[in-house]
Amino acid sequence: MKNQKGLIPIALLVFIPLLLVAGGAIYLLKSSSQPNSEMATTNSESQTADSETESNQTVTGPPVKTDDQLPDWREYINERYHYRIKYPKTWFFLKTGYSPPPPTTVMFSNLEEFNPNAAQVEFEISVDPTLGRTLDNYEEIQSLEAEYYQKIPLVVAGEKAVKLQVPDGGNNNASIYLIHNDYVYRIGWQERNHPQEEENVQKMVDRFTFTD
Repeated sequence: MKNQKGLIPIALLVFIPLLLVAGGAIYLLKSSSQPNSEMATTNSESQTADSETESNQTVTGPPVKTDDQLPDWREYINERYHYRIKYPKTWFFLKTGYSPPPPTTVMFSNLEEFNPNAAQVEFEISVDPTLGRTLDNYEEIQSLEAEYYQKIPLVVAGEKAVKLQVPDGGNNNASIYLIHNDYVYRIGWQERNHPQEEENVQKMVDRFTFTD
């Protein structure tokens, strides 16, 4: 019994330092692994932020292009016949004085009311069901051809079209015909004593587009 009692203090002296060494090793291991854990968390958060940014960009999409060449022009949209056109801000959309009324026929002018004695420009768009007719046998086109109007092929709003105008008479009195979704669209204009508006008329034709 005396020998056993003497061995206990010696065992404690050996065991306690071993515990301290083991505890220190465990602490060092935990300390060394902590930065890696924080770095992994930081990387994960960064990837999440990048993912959210990409998601937002996808939802937002690219910016819509606008016609910055004519920023102050007005725009008319015909919801019944699915087209749009821009016209000068100084012009007027005429709601009365012709037949058929909007939306089948619409008219724009540099004057608010009809005045045959003034320097007036009338720009008209009318729509007519094709009823099986084509640009080759449409009655108005045939009638104008019979009156010696010149027939010129062209493309308007992505569709094949024809332009009827008086030969050598300039561009001050002309009509354009095109077919889209079973309708004949006629774009016509008269520039009585107002040739300087010819540029605006051409810009309106160039900006005639379909919305469907």
